Order: sequence, then C-alpha cells, then structure tokens
Amino acid sequence: MTTSKKSAFVYHVGKISHLRQRLLRGSFAFLSCVLMTACATVTYDAQADRQLTALTQEINFQFITWENQLNAPRPTPVTYNAKFYDKVETNITTLEIRMEAAQTTATNKLAGIFQSLYKQVEVFRKFQLKHGPFKRKADAPFFHAEQDLLNVQIAPILTFELSIKPKQMGGSSAAKTNSAAVITTKGRAAAIHATTILSRATLAN
Repeated sequence: MTTSKKSAFVYHVGKISHLRQRLLRGSFAFLSCVLMTACATVTYDAQADRQLTALTQEINFQFITWENQLNAPRPTPVTYNAKFYDKVETNITTLEIRMEAAQTTATNKLAGIFQSLYKQVEVFRKFQLKHGPFKRKADAPFFHAEQDLLNVQIAPILTFELSIKPKQMGGSSAAKTNSAAVITTKGRAAAIHATTILSRATLAN
C-alpha cells in the first residue's frame, strides 16, 4: 500500500469512528422511543417494508460482489460504480420520505438514522472515487467492514418496521419487547469489529 493510500485509510478510519459514535447514540434514542411509545401509533406500510428489504439486499449484494472480486484466485479490480451509489442514495431518500410521512414521535426520530446512513454511503463513495481502483486481496476486508457498518445503521430501521408489522405478515413481537440497550449493544459490537478490520487494512503491506 502506498504512503498516500495508507494515510487515506487512516483518515477514513477516523471518520468512520466518529460516525459510529453518532449512529450508536442516535440508534439508542430512536429505539428507546420506538420500543416504549410508538408502535401502537404508526400504521404498517407494506411498500416501505418492500423498499427497505430491496435497499438492504442491494447494498449487501454489491459489497459481497466487490469482496469476492478481490478474494478470487485471480482478483478482478474493484472500480468506482457511480450508478450503484446514485441508486442507493436515491432509494435511501425515497424510503426516508415515505417512512417519515406519518409525522409521529418515532418517525420524526428516523431522520437522524437516515442522515447517518446516507452520510456513510457518501463518505465511502468519495473515498472509492478518489483512491480506487482496488486490486489486491488485502483490500477485501475493507469492503466487508463497510458492509458491516451499513448494516448496523439499517438495523434500527428494520427493528422499527418489524415492530409495527402485523404478526400474521411476519412481524416480530420480540421487536416490541426487546430493550433498546440490548439492540444497541449488538450494534456497538458490530461497529467496533468493523472499525478494527478497517484499522488492520491501513497496516496491510
């Protein structure tokens, strides 16, 4: 890894760590509100549920594909994909508008979660655009770590959606009764693990 790219990784890790603290604080406050007060006042939106599932699948599919490209016996360079980022950011914005339309205490708090998710995607877009293409197997864990961080930020939105979804349609009663502390602890562990992988990536080669 060149000195300039190594410095960029270090800077990126620092920025990720800052975002991680923000998203965990926001997630805890949001989940506390959802699990204690909001579930009975928000109507389940099947279209928003489908959009959230599609967004989650799209993000995970792309990052897994990038990681596998680099882990292949003959690695294929990962190049910047503007269409992917444009579509993801558009879908995040569309989903946010739909889920916040109800204007309840819980949905109003969704804004901070969505802003954190959008900002994380934008940070990595800029990083990949500036420092790509990525060609080495040593870079693969970096894409896995970014995937983990994005999933940590999607998790509170999914918990909210499951908490208002009718049980006969696959809703989770556990989402209504689990404490915000338990859910946030799991998110913190995943985020710390992802940041550790990013830190290792800065030292590779």
